[in-house]
Amino acid sequence: RAGLDLRVTPFDYRDALGLYPTDDLLLATHMYSIIGGVAAYARDMVDNDLPKDRKDLARWVADRVLAPSAPLSREAEVLLSEDPTTAQARKPNLYHAVLAATALGHRTPAKISDYAKISGPRLDPILTSLVGAQFIERLVDPTKSNRPMFFPGDSMIRFHYAVIRPNQPRLRSRSAASAFWPVADATFRSKVVGPTFEGMARHWASQYSTIPGLAGPGTQIGSTTVSLNGAEYEVDLVAALEGHHRSVLDRH
Repeated sequence: RAGLDLRVTPFDYRDALGLYPTDDLLLATHMYSIIGGVAAYARDMVDNDLPKDRKDLARWVADRVLAPSAPLSREAEVLLSEDPTTAQARKPNLYHAVLAATALGHRTPAKISDYAKISGPRLDPILTSLVGAQFIERLVDPTKSNRPMFFPGDSMIRFHYAVIRPNQPRLRSRSAASAFWPVADATFRSKVVGPTFEGMARHWASQYSTIPGLAGPGTQIGSTTVSLNGAEYEVDLVAALEGHHRSVLDRH
């Protein structure tokens, strides 16, 4: 009989800082947005080669992440094919489509369904499998009961499906990867760095905050959407306690 269920999860952003040889927090945030908090991604899988400063980031991303010879360029797909929860999927492309949807900012089941062209009854078991395998994180909207929102489980997953996978035909060589990276900058900042920072803020609120009313037992941390003048806005960090909710961070 099992006596211990030990889940090995990536380091959070504070612990991951110890993997990066820099005191530049912006550079560290960009690196965390690309490779997350898995130690091997900052060691063996990049041959112990990490960017020395912000100017060196472009060289490093092209060589160690985007180039087709880089192990990290297909790591997300390898993980999906090897995980016992997802390896036997009959239609792996559906799983890739759902992961791409969350990486591109589609949070709710309805929006994921629309993007991936998967009906609700078919989507539910896929979401359950991906959450169970920790490819996707499920958060309940603190302001709306029983309304889950889904996010990539790791920033490396987000980077892969937002930047690498849609552009694989363009990344056939190291030189092509180097030329592509400046073009991908806007997508990287809006689809990867921004959402990664929002996740860092939620993690800080749930794990590190000492602000009264924000931290402590009974506080639920999550994200929500609000409608204003006919438009829908995403509130990135919401804390709810005893039936009340406070908007803490809204990037809009």
